[in-house]
Amino acid sequence: MMQARIMTVLEMLVVLCAGVSFSYATGSGTLDHGSNWYPSGTNLTVSAMPETYSKLDRWEGDTEGDIYSETINCTVDGSKTLTAVFVDQVTATNAIPHRWLAEVNPDWTNDFESAATNDWDHDGFTTAEEYLAGTSPTNANSFLQIASVRIVNGKVQLDWEHAQVYSGIPPLAIQKRASLTGGNWENVGQLSPTNGVNTWAGSIDPQAFYRLAVTNAP
Repeated sequence: MMQARIMTVLEMLVVLCAGVSFSYATGSGTLDHGSNWYPSGTNLTVSAMPETYSKLDRWEGDTEGDIYSETINCTVDGSKTLTAVFVDQVTATNAIPHRWLAEVNPDWTNDFESAATNDWDHDGFTTAEEYLAGTSPTNANSFLQIASVRIVNGKVQLDWEHAQVYSGIPPLAIQKRASLTGGNWENVGQLSPTNGVNTWAGSIDPQAFYRLAVTNAP
């Protein structure tokens, strides 16, 4: 009899409790609930709390209601998973992350749009262009350019430098063409920028001119 009563209690617990797992996929933020077991039939309201310069993009998983609202409902009637996807807040023009602008110059938080479209260091490139190039918008000597072209171990090697790379910038394309004045540019390589000296090597041509180009820019 004692064994039968224990089994009954265990069966009741399985029926009455169900697990809910909470997580956030990208960006920066927190949730007001943690992964836990809740009585079956519980109606949960979960809130997403973005950190500064982030925002909630959407909810994924076992959602009920508006997936774009900062609060979402979930009825606990089995194993559930809710994921909040946070993304950077960006400028209306050029989609430059507010977080990056604030890191470069805290004074720019007063007007992100103006900060992104101005050329603060007077080097001929706007802040938005320098963001995409991974260069510093506050240093006139920092702009995207090929620093050297040389032959190394039977290949042509290009070197250039980045100074302010943000994780969200698109990769750079290495392009070439046979004439300096005309013809189509051909993509011959691609590289995701990192701070410091970047290097690309490719096959040698009798005559070729090279350039760096930002790909997939907003």
